[in-house]
Amino acid sequence: MMRIPKKGVLYALYTIVVLVVFLYLLFPSEEIKKYLAFKVSTARPGYALTIDQVRPAFPPGLRLESANLLEGKNPVLTVDEMRISPRLLSLLGPEPTIDFTGRLYSGIVHGEGSLLKGTPEGESPDRIRVNADLADIHLEEIDPLRNVSTHSVAGNLTGKVRYLGNPVSSAAEADLNVADCTIEFGTPLFNLAQISFAAIDAKLTLQDMEQLEVKECVAKGSQLGGDISGAVTLRDPPENSALNLSGTVKPHASLVAKLGEGVVSLLFRKNRGETAFPFRITGTLAQPQFALQ
Repeated sequence: MMRIPKKGVLYALYTIVVLVVFLYLLFPSEEIKKYLAFKVSTARPGYALTIDQVRPAFPPGLRLESANLLEGKNPVLTVDEMRISPRLLSLLGPEPTIDFTGRLYSGIVHGEGSLLKGTPEGESPDRIRVNADLADIHLEEIDPLRNVSTHSVAGNLTGKVRYLGNPVSSAAEADLNVADCTIEFGTPLFNLAQISFAAIDAKLTLQDMEQLEVKECVAKGSQLGGDISGAVTLRDPPENSALNLSGTVKPHASLVAKLGEGVVSLLFRKNRGETAFPFRITGTLAQPQFALQ
């Protein structure tokens, strides 16, 4: 059995350490930041990407720190840290794929992204596919939610998001759950400053970044329960987005006691014994209009 000299092992380790140090020190951080920002602005005109730091990561990949996606001057997404690692063998095929894991809004996102290459003749353009899992995202930390309404929303979001598209056409869908959700009204409604839900489950689709469809949304809470569906037509700025939603609401005993029988009987003009009351929400995100039917 051939023995490897200890001096040879030490030289090999020394070489590896020196190589790693030089790769880290000479890592083209600024060039990569500019390249990623260019790719985002090209894929989505009007959007901009800023990154505080880009560093090499192991397994081979990149670590992005303090990344912000903006539409104009409005924040769309803020990521504390994101690790991106390519699947090396996939880079040689028709579907290059990366894996990513990140920290944002006190929660975690992880998943995969692929580039589906189009035909050389241009009959089918390149498309991007993303599958992501969300865990423990704090809604109260998300800037767009804070900016579109005078009402504040808090809760912990988990779920799955899927996206497929190109700069011309795109589609996304999401299965989401919000636990311990609290909505605090900008102006108290019938002496009710806030309302809470133990859980909210929703299925959403988004077409071409223009039409958000609420396929299903069911809320469960000790004060109130119900369901809602419909569509939101997205506009710029987001607070002007138009609402066309409808559903049913079910007030529970704790809410009846808080509001008083008189207010409840005035609001919910239905026959005795009925527990679900239909409603509609129109107007905009900034000024929603709620009406019982």
